[in-house]
Amino acid sequence: MTIDPCDHCGAKDWDYSTVLTFSLKNKGQTTFESVASSFGEPLKDYARVTQTPKTSKSSDTFEGLGCLLGLVIVAAIGYGGYYFFFMPDKDYLSSKYNVPVERVSAPPKPHGCDFDDAPLGNKHCHYEKHVYVYDKNDQRIEIDGNPQTCPAGCGPAYSVYQAFVKVED
Repeated sequence: MTIDPCDHCGAKDWDYSTVLTFSLKNKGQTTFESVASSFGEPLKDYARVTQTPKTSKSSDTFEGLGCLLGLVIVAAIGYGGYYFFFMPDKDYLSSKYNVPVERVSAPPKPHGCDFDDAPLGNKHCHYEKHVYVYDKNDQRIEIDGNPQTCPAGCGPAYSVYQAFVKVED
């Protein structure tokens, strides 16, 4: 009996208990003989697999665009996290007030009130951060986010200065 196994993949009349083996006859002709199953269950699983229809190119394109959109969203969330939690004060103030980085003075927080500074223990003090925004005429236009009134009229932000003040507890 000559059977092409590719014609029977997924067909209802497939006999799962047999394995088709090749035996070569005269002049290169191939015939198949049905023998007892010696390969076990993997052959049954292979016979059950049905081919899924090919998707169109347009659905592949939309799948790629969905993946790209997902990556853009993840990148935006990552940048937002960096902007709010890890960006240095100088860059943050420059971005917030639309002032070049060169005109922003933001020294790091001083030491001396931390518990683990020598001598160890509570120092009964802390540092408060204050941000001063000046216009081109060196008039203070904002202190710690609170706008100030200028007698001659305030211009746009020109420079930003950050200072730390030691406060005794």
